[in-house]
Order: sequence, then structure tokens, then C-alpha cells
Amino acid sequence: SGGKRVREEEPEEDVGPATKKNPDEKENNVLIYIMKNKLSSGHFNHLKQLAVRNGFSVSNTFSDDFTHIVTAVLSHDRVESITQRSIPNDVEVVSTEWLTTSFIEGKLIQVTDR
Repeated sequence: SGGKRVREEEPEEDVGPATKKNPDEKENNVLIYIMKNKLSSGHFNHLKQLAVRNGFSVSNTFSDDFTHIVTAVLSHDRVESITQRSIPNDVEVVSTEWLTTSFIEGKLIQVTDR
């Protein structure tokens, strides 16, 4: 009596298996930037939380260091127009669905379309 009871937090939704932390896996070299354009604040924050929970690093600022730009804007040219920056060829511009599917698969899925 008088002791604190620890409440376990329930996950908001099932997004698939937890990502195993293995230093040799490609995910550890991944830095994701999530563009807020066309996303509600709630959806944006939820994606960021899920990305971190699944072991992905998320950049809060636009930089040259990230490997993936997650966006609801599905045009490479449009992303460059909005950010007013040139997107390097080795940076993948991917959809929010790609990110969600990666969570479900427990790993980064192959990017098939640019």
C-alpha cells in the first residue's frame, strides 16, 4: 500500500513485428525526413512516433543527411518545389504508405517507383 503502480501503455495500433536491432542491418543507416505538407498534425506526429518506435531515425530538419523523404506529395519535382531544395539522387522520395508498409513488414521495403 502506498506504492506506485506502473501502468503499461498499450500500443495505439498494431503495426506489425518489432524491428530487431542489428547493427549490420541497413535500417541503422537510414535517416527519414517526414514532410508535413498535406498531413494533419495528428497524422504527422503519429508517423514520427511509429518510425521511432520501429527503430528508424527521424530528422526534424531538412538536411543533406537523410536517406528517405516520406511525403503525401507524390512527385519528386513537387517535393523540390515545396522545399526549394534539390533532392540528391541517392535520397528516396517515398509515400506515407511505403513507411507504414515498412512498419508492417518489420524492415524497409524495396522502393520500386520514384
